[in-house]
Amino acid sequence: HQMGPKELQICYGPDTYMGDNLVSLLDAVIQSGWSDERIKADLHPSHDRSTIESLRDNINVYPSGNCVVHHMFGQSVVDTVNNDYKDAYVTAHLEVPGEMFQIALRKSL
Repeated sequence: HQMGPKELQICYGPDTYMGDNLVSLLDAVIQSGWSDERIKADLHPSHDRSTIESLRDNINVYPSGNCVVHHMFGQSVVDTVNNDYKDAYVTAHLEVPGEMFQIALRKSL
């Protein structure tokens, strides 16, 4: 018997920022109202709102993993981007601190 998405527990430890940002991304997909069809087309054909919610709810992010270089992209960089580059296209990978990831997430949705 294969475990279903509601029973699956994910213990995420490599990078706390990445884990927290992944949860934020999944939460944004749900809260911004993505349809099952969009999730299947844009994320993965085997997933829908229910499986994304289960994944989001079942990730346990370990609190002590981060990269020193990524840690430098915190609030001061966010303030600079918000103040000096309002019209810039922003992309951020999952390992940056949450503040920086939120800028890219807001601009992409």
